[in-house]
Amino acid sequence: DKQSTNAGMRSIVTKIRQVAGGEVVAWSGDNECGIKMADMYEKGELFDKWPEFQKDKDRWVVFVVAGTNGLRFYEHEPVAQKHEGLFSAFGSGRDYAMAAMASGATARQAVEVACRFDVYCGCGVDAFDLK
Repeated sequence: DKQSTNAGMRSIVTKIRQVAGGEVVAWSGDNECGIKMADMYEKGELFDKWPEFQKDKDRWVVFVVAGTNGLRFYEHEPVAQKHEGLFSAFGSGRDYAMAAMASGATARQAVEVACRFDVYCGCGVDAFDLK
């Protein structure tokens, strides 16, 4: 989804991008931290200069990297957690999205379902197809 919420006010942002090599990076959590991590990942700096904010319990992101070789995500430490399930979702609307995908929805449809029911999701959907 494209919603960011701060002090009860929502704004429209982008939380996903395709990087060199065709991988897609996305994040859930503090948006400015996600942008910084995506920028660092694209420059090849992320794992050498792991951001201190990732250790802050109030200001970190789940940083997701998806490619043709699967999906991995990072939380507080620069340790790849390989996702081995058929589908995954992150963020406040994840429960709705997971239920939708378990019922046969595509990832885009699942985010649309989450946006209908979770007050912190909305403002549209960004998506990329991995080839």
